[in-house]
Amino acid sequence: MQVESYILSALKVLSTYEPPTPFHLFLKDFFKSHKQFGSRDRKIVSALLYGYFRIGKQTNISDAEAMFAGLFLCKSFDATIFAKLYAEKLEAYSNFSLKEKYIYLAKEQNLEITNTQIYQLISKHITIDDFNENMLQTPNVFIRPRVSLQKLESNLQQQDISYTVVQDAISFSNNIDLQKFLKASTYTVQDLSSQQVCKLFTPKPNETWWDCCAASGGKSLALLDAGVKINLTVSDVRQNILQNLKLRFQKYSYTNYSQYVLDMCAPIMDVKSILQSKQFSNIICDVPCSGSGTWARTPEQFYHFTEKKLLEYTKTQSKILQNAIQCLQPNGKLFYITCSVFGAENEAIIENVLNTNTNIKLLQQQYICNYKYGADAMFVAELGLS
Repeated sequence: MQVESYILSALKVLSTYEPPTPFHLFLKDFFKSHKQFGSRDRKIVSALLYGYFRIGKQTNISDAEAMFAGLFLCKSFDATIFAKLYAEKLEAYSNFSLKEKYIYLAKEQNLEITNTQIYQLISKHITIDDFNENMLQTPNVFIRPRVSLQKLESNLQQQDISYTVVQDAISFSNNIDLQKFLKASTYTVQDLSSQQVCKLFTPKPNETWWDCCAASGGKSLALLDAGVKINLTVSDVRQNILQNLKLRFQKYSYTNYSQYVLDMCAPIMDVKSILQSKQFSNIICDVPCSGSGTWARTPEQFYHFTEKKLLEYTKTQSKILQNAIQCLQPNGKLFYITCSVFGAENEAIIENVLNTNTNIKLLQQQYICNYKYGADAMFVAELGLS
């Protein structure tokens, strides 16, 4: 297949894709129903499409040009195959810095790559260059050991599995099937930055903890794995995701907790009614967000994101946080968490809640950004109620 054919195939795939379906699932189904694509063809077409999404929406170049530029800029695509597709002379550029690649595209290919609309939303605490470079690489998979790190390392070494230890976590390339090599009870999949957020939790015996947007329970699970006996409540608006949480907790033999299907954007009286007017000493408030700190894993979301969506998220986040605060005990702590790099979802939300609640104080806030390890970026603010 020649480069023109690969481009045409990629354009065909692109024309049939509709968000919000995760692109990796769509692509899997597409190739399943178009069996004329061999393994090498699937690899190249996939790389063209992911490169296209990774540079964001481009308005001054064609889709075909954007696919070329995205493929050229991405770190993860095989340089030899790229050279065969686009001319041997480009192979030399594969080891150039990202800045040098941008200069080459602008001067030699007349392709200016821009995405200023999104960049203007990024917090001043995250550099554009770091965000850019992260978007152009495939992130790693991280696990949090539930047994000793040495025991897991020994297991992996015996099976000749490539891995990297980053602080207390273990990192793998994203295409590994961990279930083949490790017992499910010995680890849980959790991004490095998320693990570091969880280290801010300092549970004390018999405290009441509420994970109010628990999803599949990753942070609650880390909390329970700390080995301190607490009274845990979890809730989420989605019944199905709470079922996943239940099954996940059962796998690790955790059954002593309360669970509620709860819309955190409902009127506060409804929230309190479902919770039976419980008050909590600690609240984990991991709110729905743009996910912009994780977009390297789902670059199609980067491509299709709009400021209108951001406004919808910030309204939801403000409502959830204000409701959660009203369920916090005096002298209690609340952890407001996002996996976003946008200031409007982070610092601005915290500033607003401080301005509207005189009894709330900010204990700390920070971005936890581990792009250099192939991990995500997250924001966490620790609030106290007087």
